[in-house]
Amino acid sequence: MTLPGGPMGLLRPILAAALLAGIPAAAVADRVTLTSPDGFRMSGTFRSYDGEFYRLETEAGFVTIAGEGLTCEGVACPGDMAETVAFAPADSSVKRLMVALLRAYADARGWHAVETHDVEGLVKLSMGEGPVSPRLEAEFGERTGAWRVVRDPRGLPPTGWRDTALAFDALVPAVSVENPVTGLTLLGVRAALAGEFADWIGLGGGSDPVTVHWNASIEGPLVDRYRLAPGADALRHAAIDEASDAVARQPGGLGLLTLSEIGSAVPLVVTGPCGRGAIGVASAIRTGDYPLSEAVLLRFPARRPGPQARAFLAWLDSPGARAAVRRAGFVDLGVSVVPDGRDGRQEADPLSLASSGSNVLAAAAVDLADARRLDVAVRFRDGSSLPDRTSRIQIDRLAEALASGIFDGQRLIFAGFSDANGSASTNLQLSRRRAEAIRSAVITQAGAAADRVVLEARGFGEAMPVACNGVDWGESLNRRVEVWLAAADQR
Repeated sequence: MTLPGGPMGLLRPILAAALLAGIPAAAVADRVTLTSPDGFRMSGTFRSYDGEFYRLETEAGFVTIAGEGLTCEGVACPGDMAETVAFAPADSSVKRLMVALLRAYADARGWHAVETHDVEGLVKLSMGEGPVSPRLEAEFGERTGAWRVVRDPRGLPPTGWRDTALAFDALVPAVSVENPVTGLTLLGVRAALAGEFADWIGLGGGSDPVTVHWNASIEGPLVDRYRLAPGADALRHAAIDEASDAVARQPGGLGLLTLSEIGSAVPLVVTGPCGRGAIGVASAIRTGDYPLSEAVLLRFPARRPGPQARAFLAWLDSPGARAAVRRAGFVDLGVSVVPDGRDGRQEADPLSLASSGSNVLAAAAVDLADARRLDVAVRFRDGSSLPDRTSRIQIDRLAEALASGIFDGQRLIFAGFSDANGSASTNLQLSRRRAEAIRSAVITQAGAAADRVVLEARGFGEAMPVACNGVDWGESLNRRVEVWLAAADQR
């Protein structure tokens, strides 16, 4: 039965009785009763609810109580509350990644997801059981404490913030499908972007003029590290997808693009002076063998987020999240086997070991003969057995794969390598220490899951370089620990 006057029609008699009894009307209106499934009841004056905890003022004082499973009765009960997470503005590919992840999370929860745009350009994604009952809302706009997606950070997050890995991406020099050039040295890429080549003849191509297309969204730590900058004649585009379209349409076009926004343009192999190099494909990006690879991280305040936001953060490790990353054009964090022909075996270099008389190369051939390389690799500073900062992502990836059980009953070989600086015997010892260090770190991170797999450490010194020694960036890629998968009975 519906009474006239709506909710206030019900409330007026209560307020009148309260006034006659000398009780403040507001206190009565704000009183709620919380009831648990087993019959526990608590009453008090409603003060707040953050989507997880109720805060009531009772005769015994202020009480904070977890709201899961509780039924709230009273006019002041908040009902369902939507948590709001603000994301700072970002380039188009990063925003596409976050929207893809949020929508996939909504699908995993069985929620509807509705995207709206207001007159000021604010984008909001509302997710919940229905279009008018959101449980989580994501807003894309500058806010204090907004979550940020950052590319390739070199250091730890600022005080009061945390990072969690989302994906991998890469910068790729790219050309039109009509351009016959398939690869450039990193030095050649740098010179061509800077406008030092009038046409493609000096780069191994035809007579088409080199036209550089540039978008400022790619500028950051990776561009600075490799000193990649456009010349004065470069055509600057407002968005990176516009730059990639221009490169794809123009036979002489050259662009430095993100793999996630490459569109119809064709990526080039990036090599060093010795000819070794890699192309920006998923396996080379995950391992970091491709020099212009970068990690994509979500940076959020270190304070405890609400329950829906915490659930979203936990879901980011799921297969559904990895599938959403791939759909958005990025490389996901999953662990898989490197395709045949890209695992580095063909790069073994006997000449680098000839002076030492070592049988390291023969040992590598035996130890890795029936093994397959995984797309996990950890890099090190020069002369050190301590991994660099971004290698924590690699260790976490492998530990999570061990916890999932996909390698149970098999054998993982941690294969350590060095650059060619110093003596071969010293480099062999250093590579072994690196392999042991990463094996220990993975065991610590994986916990009991590591007991289900045989984990071995080997050192191979200067063997099997993935890049050119003699240049800083090549040597930094060669200082590594790879992970190889073999059957437990293959010894």
